[in-house]
This record gives sequence, structure tokens and C-alpha cells, in this order.
Amino acid sequence: MKKILVTTLVACALVSSALAQGTVTFLAPIGGIKYTTDGTTMTAFPAGNPATLANWGQLNIAAYYAAPGTTISMLGGVPDLTATAGWKLAGPIVSQIAPLAGGVPAKVLTTTDTAANAPVQMEIVAWTGSAASFNAAAAGGGNVLLAWTGDAKSGGLLGWNQATGGGTAPPASLTAGAFNGLVLAPIPEPSTFALAGLGAAALLIFRRRK
Repeated sequence: MKKILVTTLVACALVSSALAQGTVTFLAPIGGIKYTTDGTTMTAFPAGNPATLANWGQLNIAAYYAAPGTTISMLGGVPDLTATAGWKLAGPIVSQIAPLAGGVPAKVLTTTDTAANAPVQMEIVAWTGSAASFNAAAAGGGNVLLAWTGDAKSGGLLGWNQATGGGTAPPASLTAGAFNGLVLAPIPEPSTFALAGLGAAALLIFRRRK
């Protein structure tokens, strides 16, 4: 009798835990996920599971979430979505492109430690290679392509208020206008950003002297 009671309580706890999670449906239309290696020519990411690109590796698409109102700062020229900045991964990471190039079939993403139907701040990113996270890929250097919503190439919003489903409610759809696809591209080396900053500072000083 005691064993049955314990088993029942554990089952109820697991159900309650599952119901406490927020859910969001992510998908991309055919041609919605692109890449460029020269900054000009954009090509739909080839289909595959996992989808891969010669010389660049496996595609990874991920949604990060934080408490509502959390802002995104830039770290080395890319969004800082690290845990220290308050951001967490809404699993799973998506690596499938199907049925045709650039498309992603509907995937349910879970915000594991938020209440069902509770809003979150969200950002969607992508990278190539074997890094476990977006910022790890950016920091690792080498051959890597990155993309994030709110970037000039990808469009959309750099962080937005996102509703979630969960519990007895279906997964929420992405906020309209927040995600308009992704364009993965090489990022400048940190030294490039530093030189750009120095150039801007020199220009400002020059204008003040005039």
C-alpha cells in the first residue's frame, strides 16, 4: 500500500513539473534559414537531419529566454546570452532542415523553469559547428557562421516579450514580427570591432576639434 502511495505521489509530482513548464512552437518557412559567406549572396541552408554545410559544420538553432524585460547587451559584437546575463536555453536545440532547403518543421521548445502560460523575454539564434551554445561558438573562433534575430541581415527583434503555453494550453506561437528568419554569416574578429571602435572615437575627436 505504501509503495503504491509513493508511486502515485511521484507520478503526480512529475505531472505537476511538466505542467509548470512554458512551451513555444518554433518553425521556419522554406527558405527562412539562409547563410552567406561573402555578406552579399544568400543561399537557403541545405536540408538534412542534422543539416550541415561543407567547411562550416552542423547547423544549430536555439531559443534563449530570460525574465520579462531583460535586455540584451553585446559581447564581442554578438548578443550576450550567457547565464551570467540572465539567459537560459529553451530546449531542444534544432538541427533539422526539412522538407526543403531553409525550412524548419514545427518544433516545441520548452522553458523548463517557468510557469506554464507565463511570458518570457526571448531571442532566437543560430550557429554552425559543435559548440554547445551560441556564445561558446562565437568565442571559439575558427570557421563559424552566426545569426540572431535583430541583426541587420536577419531582421526581426533583438529580444522580445514572448507568450508561452504549457499545462493544458497548446504551445504559444512566436510573437508576430519578432522572428523573420535567420541569415548565418561569418562575424568579424574581436580585433576588427576594436579597430572600428577606435576609428569611430578618432572621427568624433576630429569633428570636435573642427
